[in-house]
Amino acid sequence: MVHPGTLCCGVTSVSRCKMTGLARLVLLLAIVSFCLLESVLDRQSGVFGEMEAALLYTQWMLLVCLVVWCGVLLFLTFSLGDLPLTVLLFVATVAYFVGHVAWQAADAVTFLAGITLGKGVQFLLKSGNQKSEIGNVLTGLVLLLGFSSWWHLDMSNNFYHGSRWMGLWNNPNDYGLLMGAGVVLAAGLLADRRWQIEDGGAQKSDVGGQKPTRAFSRRLLPIILSIAAGMIGVGLLLSYSRGAWLGTAIGLLYLAKAYRKFKWRWVLPPILIVATAVWFFWNTPRTAPWYFQRLDFDRGSVQHRVAAWKAGFQMMLDHPFGVGWNKSVETYQKDYSPPGDGALAITTNDYLILGTQLGWPGLTCFVAYVGLCFRKCGARSAQCGMKDLPIPNSEFRIKLACRAGALAMLVAFWFDGGLFKLATASVFWILLELGSGRRQKIEDSRWKIGEPNHEPEAGNQLSGVRPLPSGFTLIELLVVIAILGILAGLLMPALSQAKERAKRTQCMSNLRQIDLALRMYADSNEQKFPQVNSGNWAWDVPWKVGDGLVQNGASQKVFYCPSSGFTDQDNLNLWNFATNVYRVVGYAMTFPGAATVLATNQNPSLIPQPITNPKTGVDYGPPSVSERVLMADATISQPHDADEVHRWLNTYTNIKGGYKKVHRTAHIEGTMPVGGNVGMLDGHVEWRKFTQMRVRTDSTSTFPVFWW
Repeated sequence: MVHPGTLCCGVTSVSRCKMTGLARLVLLLAIVSFCLLESVLDRQSGVFGEMEAALLYTQWMLLVCLVVWCGVLLFLTFSLGDLPLTVLLFVATVAYFVGHVAWQAADAVTFLAGITLGKGVQFLLKSGNQKSEIGNVLTGLVLLLGFSSWWHLDMSNNFYHGSRWMGLWNNPNDYGLLMGAGVVLAAGLLADRRWQIEDGGAQKSDVGGQKPTRAFSRRLLPIILSIAAGMIGVGLLLSYSRGAWLGTAIGLLYLAKAYRKFKWRWVLPPILIVATAVWFFWNTPRTAPWYFQRLDFDRGSVQHRVAAWKAGFQMMLDHPFGVGWNKSVETYQKDYSPPGDGALAITTNDYLILGTQLGWPGLTCFVAYVGLCFRKCGARSAQCGMKDLPIPNSEFRIKLACRAGALAMLVAFWFDGGLFKLATASVFWILLELGSGRRQKIEDSRWKIGEPNHEPEAGNQLSGVRPLPSGFTLIELLVVIAILGILAGLLMPALSQAKERAKRTQCMSNLRQIDLALRMYADSNEQKFPQVNSGNWAWDVPWKVGDGLVQNGASQKVFYCPSSGFTDQDNLNLWNFATNVYRVVGYAMTFPGAATVLATNQNPSLIPQPITNPKTGVDYGPPSVSERVLMADATISQPHDADEVHRWLNTYTNIKGGYKKVHRTAHIEGTMPVGGNVGMLDGHVEWRKFTQMRVRTDSTSTFPVFWW
């Protein structure tokens, strides 16, 4: 017999519970969508790119916020199984603040963001009374992946240009990894639906313990999931990501074993077929179609990864406590002689990256926590009091689907990486936490009313109704979101300005270091600067001159402005652009003979020379060393766009050259340059507004126009 007050409370709170659950579902799916589509938003939306860059500029503050949030969530849901994760959080934070380099530790932020998101989703979904929300979020995730599986954007600044599918993620391996997780998750959800149908409703069949009475849930949803799974499966196949293929196969086998459908006679033939294909396609000629070459395990990319695995283990032995965040590639390149240009191959193995960056403590804690997550949640069906059934209830079946998806990603992390990329990391941590089956202590404390919990009796859904938690109403949630949006709008201009000022400061530092190297060069060459006899643009310097400046103390990275829009890998490619001929740097140089630079702007030596007007033949005295520009920021416009009066008519973006990506002016706001740093002959560096700049190169040539 239920007390009337309790019954009334349950009846009057149904509408509020539904609204709260809907708001929670929409919020979680919006966050997951943001994480999945972060890379395409960054490339497609200039405003979003600026916001992300501003956040990364203040990444230490962002990391502190993530640590605090993750710590709070750990405190609210703590169990002994969380000890490895707590230690991992501590190690990651200490490694960041002890040895990080500005703008070079985004891996730490992404890693902690994934952990925090997983913990937050687990807390929100498992602290409520409607377990069906978990299934709804997972279904929404599958539909998101299905929607984006065939959506492709071909942009000039893509990381990959080839025939493999990569969807919205700028990398076919990331795309394949997400598609693999989607296939496994969809298979788990469909298996749960089929089990409910076969069970005939005798058991509590929905995730929340209710019978599947709605036609949508019984009939339409499995059809939609099947269509989404088919679309995702096609994307997985055409990604040609071998690591994702293997991970998907293992995830599906995990599901088959859990449902007692695993048969060796169905597994051994495919293994033999794959082994035969590997043997047959070994040493595939380079004239063969690309999809056959992808099956050749003797190709360069595979050998680079194997070499990186060996070097990674050796690096972990040499540095048991890690080399620090984002320093694995640099250490591999410097101390372990990677084959060819394969230093980046080590980034395709997340376990080695984690072990080399955080050492054995970090890697051990990660593996231990993952192992504990897979060990929990009723590994024995007897815990649920149903020894005769392999899958005791729908909630456990949903957890199996999450575990299988997380397992597929764990396998793929060994071959293709993804733990330090927001899209793949967020999906992995969500699936891992939801599949761990660990109930939060806050859930138990909310429902204790002086006597044990009682499930609703069959035929009486309101018997045993438990009082609902207070929670947020939809209006309160929308008000909080609106306030946060207003605060973000007020802070973004300040963050953007702070980010740009930091870039200008870094740019000034770069020019000062180049200036010191140039002075050392000139001191060794009778005060003369190098003669330029190669290159096409004003920023092309002879190959040997670049080597000499590096030997004089200027590292390769200081030759590129942080506001150019290019990554470190792009800059390295430009540095090695024309082997043994010239190097492409990020600043215009005024050496004698510099390509397209007007003769009146060239500097043969440290000592200013008289200037002769080429049109009138009039000689002018040597300018002051404090007013003579030696090098300048790359403020460039399209060829022939040299109108100094109507500057807004010129185009300063999408400037094509020999490199695969287009160039643009540094320190640009919208479509107009703001200004640039210039280094003078006397050694000082100053900021010059664009309105004070003049055209300094030959505007009649077919090459871009440089301003300073």
